Amino acid sequence: MQKLYNPAILLLLLAGGVVWSACSDGCEQTRETHCVTSLTSVSGYSITSVYAWGIGQQGVLDESSPTGYSDTLMLEETEPEELYFVLRPDTTATQIRLQMRVSADSAYQVEDTLTIHYQPRTFFLSMDCGCSVFFTLKEVSVTRHFLRSASIQKDEITNTDEVNVSITY
Repeated sequence: MQKLYNPAILLLLLAGGVVWSACSDGCEQTRETHCVTSLTSVSGYSITSVYAWGIGQQGVLDESSPTGYSDTLMLEETEPEELYFVLRPDTTATQIRLQMRVSADSAYQVEDTLTIHYQPRTFFLSMDCGCSVFFTLKEVSVTRHFLRSASIQKDEITNTDEVNVSITY
């Protein structure tokens, strides 16, 4: 009886298929992590626009800034219901200045600071996707000039878009 296949070639093809599937050129997951913050009005006011800056972001020296560094614009939103903030992985706290345009009977501008305390940790996603930094929220607070309160809704910040912090105004 004659062999219809060579075991060595079959083994080589099988090994090649495993290597080919392990080296796919697409990452199935995102490495990006955001602190998703919901905004809820309990006052009858509405936020028509918001600018958010990271306070004390290191990198560019600015002697006129109280922190000694320039602040970094993180986002600009119109009529926001949710805000997405990037947390600094090199520290355990991020402060964000929120400059809001508010309207009820008339429009005016207000500012508050959101402070987020957390624990960063490196998380291995996969061979294709590499690593990401996930965060565990410890505490959140706002300065209460206009904003009333901030609370943690989900303390684990991963690469999914779930609300982590709730802010009422």
